[in-house]
Amino acid sequence: MNIHEYQAKALLRSYGVPVSDGRAVLRGEEAKTAAGADAGKTQTAVQGDARSLLAQVYAQLGYQAEAGTWRNIYLTGAQELTAGVVAGALNSISPDVLAATPTTMLLDFVAVRIDPERAPAAPVRIRINLTDRKESHFLALANGVLVHEENVDDQAEVTLTMPRPALLMTLFAGADLQPLLDRGEIRVEGDIEAYVALRKALVNFDPAFNIVTP
Repeated sequence: MNIHEYQAKALLRSYGVPVSDGRAVLRGEEAKTAAGADAGKTQTAVQGDARSLLAQVYAQLGYQAEAGTWRNIYLTGAQELTAGVVAGALNSISPDVLAATPTTMLLDFVAVRIDPERAPAAPVRIRINLTDRKESHFLALANGVLVHEENVDDQAEVTLTMPRPALLMTLFAGADLQPLLDRGEIRVEGDIEAYVALRKALVNFDPAFNIVTP
């Protein structure tokens, strides 16, 4: 016999078998409402039941998801509700993964780290030539937003020529610029202060943040 859950419950009820009422929940408020359906529960008990219910929902959605991205999101949400946020899980990146990551994707991550309050009031335009990758990237920071394009000949306040490890050191690791300039690892044409302003606008954030709970 192959029947749906609601049909099985109806069949069992018809024979007097006790069956709990079930309801589908996809959001926190729905889980809270479902958990508080029984009268007399304390607020703490309702919240605990709601977290458990929502964790089960996310786990099932994760198990059924065909795309790895959605599966990871749902299962991470379920883990947060049952065990809390796992600290330190994303603090390091494999060198091989970093080497295989396109520069454009790395610059996307730089754009996410821009703090509009710390960004310069005047627009800055920067060209970065990566000698080891034979790449040229044009960065424009204006109104607290960083955009970047490859192989663009627009005018820039400064052009920096460097290998990609130097870019990673100065934009991601926070390395001091001056030693790299002194050793000739970074060559500069124009006003270096434009690049300094970009670095000052970057913020570091903890990647282990809540995605479900407040």
